[in-house]
Amino acid sequence: MYSKLLMLIIFGTISLGTRAEPLTFSSGPSRVSMLELYTSEGCSSCPPAEKFLNSLRQSPRLWKDFIPMAFHVDYWNYLGWRDRFSSAVFSDRQRQYARLGHMATIYTPGFFVDGREWRRRFSRGTPPLQRVDAGELSIRVKNRQISGEYVPVSQKKSLKVNVALLGMDLKTKIERGERAGTTTSHEFVVLGYAQQPLQGRVFNIDMPAPIVEARQHAIVVWLSQGSDPTPLQAVGGMLQPAE
Repeated sequence: MYSKLLMLIIFGTISLGTRAEPLTFSSGPSRVSMLELYTSEGCSSCPPAEKFLNSLRQSPRLWKDFIPMAFHVDYWNYLGWRDRFSSAVFSDRQRQYARLGHMATIYTPGFFVDGREWRRRFSRGTPPLQRVDAGELSIRVKNRQISGEYVPVSQKKSLKVNVALLGMDLKTKIERGERAGTTTSHEFVVLGYAQQPLQGRVFNIDMPAPIVEARQHAIVVWLSQGSDPTPLQAVGGMLQPAE
């Protein structure tokens, strides 16, 4: 009995120690592309796009070459089903792309690659990615605190640090609206978002609180400039359950 208790204490200590260790992620000097999907559970044409985004979890290029993110908009909630992942902030982000001429009209499902509209058939594979020098972005995650450093290729003004908490392995049974009676699966859902100015090269920012709990989470940090949402460089990865 004593030996079993001792083993439980030892393994428990190891587990807690492992979870307490900080996580570090680095982009490298080449740009890590961001693939943004604007979607809604109230949108009847969105399931194929969501299925494609979900499939990217198995890609060996995930986190290294590209980072998928699903921003759930709120402008379809009036159709009879309120998307629990939706936010007016995400709708405004898509509208800002339109105001800057990055898209002609607001719609779902809508894909953006590095801030540019992507209308090609997504079922045929990942979009073409431009591997350009974008500076190195590194982050350290511990106890819901994110510290980071950005070493740019050239000096830029009015940079902003963006952080998103992603939810993985999410499912919803839709009971009303255009997709009533269906169950949908979600990966890479933006559950929390925060932004702050970048002063110098280093930064500290709190991890945003999720609007919905998830079994697994991932973290994404990217840089943008001024009022333009276009990501300049991004970094991300999976979080441990304790995070």
